[in-house]
Amino acid sequence: MTLMAVGLAGCLALSAADAGEIYKWTDEQGRTHYSDQPPPESQKNVERRDLPSEPNSEPPKSEPESPECQLARKNLKVFEGNPVVLMDTNNDGTNERLEGEELQRYADRARQQIDSFCGNKPADEPAPAQEQG
Repeated sequence: MTLMAVGLAGCLALSAADAGEIYKWTDEQGRTHYSDQPPPESQKNVERRDLPSEPNSEPPKSEPESPECQLARKNLKVFEGNPVVLMDTNNDGTNERLEGEELQRYADRARQQIDSFCGNKPADEPAPAQEQG
């Protein structure tokens, strides 16, 4: 009979843990405790919460950005973050100085590339600047 009572108590404890019950209480020293087991009966102000038995599904993972999208974001940061940019615009090995309206045109082009390659998604984090040239 005693063995049956112990077994029944064990099953109840396991089912409570499976159901996702959690207890919170503060002891005499002011320490807060959390447990899936009930606190001693002498504890007062015990909070019991039912948690879902199955964890919530993970938030959808965002797809990694394409290399083209990443480069367009980096370029825009460079074009917007500097008053003058040196860049080899015609692939002859010589850097030309971009500033003012010309620099603004390159920034606009980078924005268009972001719209095209990134699908108008905002950047999760600002990309580090990549020097051109």
